[in-house]
Amino acid sequence: MRMAMDDREFYGALGEKIRYYRKRRGMTQQELAEQINRTLACVPKYEHGGVAIDAYTLYMIARALEVEPKIFLPDRSAGDTAIHFSSEALPALFRHRRLWGYNYKNHKTLSISCLEVDPDTFRATFYIDYADVKRPNSYKYVMPGAIQSEGTTVKVYCINPVIPGDFMLLLFTHVDLTLGRNVGLCASLTMSYRYRVMKFYLSPTPVQDREFLDQVLMFTKEDLTYARKYRSMVF
Repeated sequence: MRMAMDDREFYGALGEKIRYYRKRRGMTQQELAEQINRTLACVPKYEHGGVAIDAYTLYMIARALEVEPKIFLPDRSAGDTAIHFSSEALPALFRHRRLWGYNYKNHKTLSISCLEVDPDTFRATFYIDYADVKRPNSYKYVMPGAIQSEGTTVKVYCINPVIPGDFMLLLFTHVDLTLGRNVGLCASLTMSYRYRVMKFYLSPTPVQDREFLDQVLMFTKEDLTYARKYRSMVF
């Protein structure tokens, strides 16, 4: 018999889902706090699983995010607390079980990551900061998450289970992916908890051409305007 999850696991999984659906709605933490009549300090605690949430508050959150309250509860029949989100069919790129990702931490430091995809369950796992793509275990840390295909966009959202608040959110458009332009935007936190947005490139195979990466990862004013317009990178 599988043991029941403890409080930390339960509220941690609950917090992941609250954060995911808030971002899916393009809502800030402040906006959610106002809609549920709580202080801004409460929402990060809910999302990080740091405090218990009573049934009424959970109902208010569900109503604010326009989802059914039951969506926040674990699927006990599956014996599993991982995040599961329904989605439309994923683009062809995400049928590859493994994708290599590239972005610049700053203007000089190139970060190489590996995104493992399960197109059947829409789960995603990020293996971040590879020292050598030829060495499978040379990454620094792992972030589990999920892929969401919605309307004109595809989102990949992963969180760091060790560092509270640390996340990776990728945004791609179906049009770009269809045309073979596998470049999107990426939002994350720095080590000093500063929010940042950068370009992100996905490839089914490792990329050796640094000049090509420099070109496709160049961040422009248009990219920032796009991120703000669609509010998909709001923290």
